[in-house]
Amino acid sequence: MASSFSEEDFSCPVCFGVFKNPVMLTCSHSFCESCVRRCWEASGSRECPACRNPSHDLPRPNLVLKKLCEKFLQQMKALAEMCQLHNKKLEFFCWDDEQPICVMCRDAETHSNHRLCPIEKLSCKRKLKTFQEAKLIYERTAKHIESQAKDVEEGIEGVLNDFLGFLERTKRDKMRALKVEKRSKILMVEETKKRADREISSLTSTLESTEEAMGADITTFLRDYEETEGRIQCTLQDPESVSGALIDVPKHLGNLRLSVWEEMQNLVTYFPILLNPNTASKHGIVCPDLIELGAPDPATAAAAVANGNNPDNFPDHPGRFDFRNTVLGSEGFDSGTHCLEVEVGDSTEWCVGVMAESAQRKGDFTSRSGVCYLARWGERHEACCPPNRPVAVAVDRLWRVRVQLDWGRGELSFSSPWDPDVHLHTFTHTFTERVFPVCSGDKRLSIAPGDVSVKLQTILSG
Repeated sequence: MASSFSEEDFSCPVCFGVFKNPVMLTCSHSFCESCVRRCWEASGSRECPACRNPSHDLPRPNLVLKKLCEKFLQQMKALAEMCQLHNKKLEFFCWDDEQPICVMCRDAETHSNHRLCPIEKLSCKRKLKTFQEAKLIYERTAKHIESQAKDVEEGIEGVLNDFLGFLERTKRDKMRALKVEKRSKILMVEETKKRADREISSLTSTLESTEEAMGADITTFLRDYEETEGRIQCTLQDPESVSGALIDVPKHLGNLRLSVWEEMQNLVTYFPILLNPNTASKHGIVCPDLIELGAPDPATAAAAVANGNNPDNFPDHPGRFDFRNTVLGSEGFDSGTHCLEVEVGDSTEWCVGVMAESAQRKGDFTSRSGVCYLARWGERHEACCPPNRPVAVAVDRLWRVRVQLDWGRGELSFSSPWDPDVHLHTFTHTFTERVFPVCSGDKRLSIAPGDVSVKLQTILSG
C-alpha cells in the first residue's frame, strides 16, 4: 500500500489530515465526520465542502475508506519505527537533534557526544505524563463529585422541606379547627348549664315557699290554699338534652392519613422519564429536577462557574456526549411498552428518540447505527434509523412529541399528543439490547409530566 498510495490519498479535503470516521455525501465526496458537521454549522446549509452540491441526506459512514485508512496508518507506524538510513529498529532518542536513531546512528560521528536516551525510557516518561494527566482527571472528578453531592443534598432538603412545611401548615390548620369546635361545643354546653341553673334556682325558691305555707296553722293554710296551689304548680319543661355537643371525632381523625395524602397531590409531580446529567454534553445544563435540558444563558453560566460548576471542568468519560446539547434518559428498557412526551418548544434543531446502550456517544451520533429518532433540522423534519436513509416527515410545526416504544414487538412510534390523528412515523426494528431515551437540541427541551392520582377501592364482603 505504501508503494501505490501516499498520505494525500487518505487525507480529508477540509483538515488535510488522515480521515477520522470518514463519511460519504450523496455526491460521493468523503470527509471526516466532524469536518462535515463543522462546515455545515458554519455555512448554515448542507452543501458539499468540495463541489458545493446540496446534500439532502445525512452523511453515511464510509466503512471501506475507514478500513483503508486504518491499514495505511498501521503501515506508516511500522515504517516510522525503522531507521530510514540503516533500515534498523529505532532504539534511541537524540535530545540534541530531537529525533529517534538506531544503533548504527548512535555509533556514527554525527551523534558523537550527543545526549542519548533509550526509547524505552522515553516511553516511560510518556507513560508518566499519561498517568500525571490521569491524576488531574481523578482530582477533577473528585471535585465534581463533591459539587454533585452538595447539589443533591440541597435538592433533597428543598423537596423534603416543602413536604415538612406542608405538614406543619396542615397540622396547624387541623389543630385550629379542633380548638374552634372544642370552644363552640363547650360554650353551647355552658349556656345550657346556665339555663338549668336558673330553673333550679326558681324551683328551689318555690319549694321553700311551699314548705313555709305548709308549716303555718291549718286556718291560715286553708285560707291561702288557692294562692299556694297556684304557686306550686310547676310549668317548667324538663331539662333539655345536650344534642351534638360532643366533638365530631370522625371529622378530625377519620381517614386522616388519606385526606392529608390527597391534599399533598398538589406538591407531587411525576415524570415517566428523568434525564441523566452524567451523560449530558458540556454544552448543555440539566436542571436540578432532571426534567429539562437547555443551553446555559450567560447569567446561568456565570453563576455555575462561580459555584464551582464550570462545565469545562466536568470530568469526561466514554458515556458523556460531546455533540450539542445531548443527554440520555436515566432508565433504559429491554422489555415492555413505554411512553414519554418531550417538549421541544421553539427549538429549530432537535432530535428525540432512543439509543442502544452500546452505541458510540462521542461525536455526531445521528448518522450512526444504534439510534432511531425523529428530528428537525431547520425547516425539515425527518425520521431516521441509520444506516437506513432518513425519511422526510410532512408536518408544519411541533411543540411536543410523543414517543411510544414497544420493545418486544420492535416498534417505535412518534406522534403529536395535541392531535391523536396526527401520526408522524413508526419504525419497525428488532431490538437486541437495552435502549435509552435520547434528547438533543439547540434550545431548551423538557420532559412532560405524567398524571398522579390516588386510587380508592371498596372491599365488599359477601
